[in-house]
Amino acid sequence: MQIAQIIDLNDARTTPAAKVFAGRERGRYWRTKFKLDELDNGTVPIRVLVPEDILSLNISFFLNLFGDSIRKLGRERFRAHYIFENDPILTPVIDQGIDQALKSSSALPA
Repeated sequence: MQIAQIIDLNDARTTPAAKVFAGRERGRYWRTKFKLDELDNGTVPIRVLVPEDILSLNISFFLNLFGDSIRKLGRERFRAHYIFENDPILTPVIDQGIDQALKSSSALPA
């Protein structure tokens, strides 16, 4: 059995005490830093660890981090490949981000 790879969003905090993930540029930066284009092509599941103390996951950050992966993989394959471990309060935001990414090929203007 293959062990899941981990993306720890603690690494993406602007400061150790930051409670919000926001910003298109930051989402794009971390997409590159986490090498998501490569991970999308892998067969090993990816555990996405969202710190428990995060209060907000901004849609622009989420879409620029995961939007291309969602469009490439589709909802079911994305959810099977990227397994989010988060406070349940953030689950609706993640679901909304997935829905938004699938509404059009360009969810956010460049």
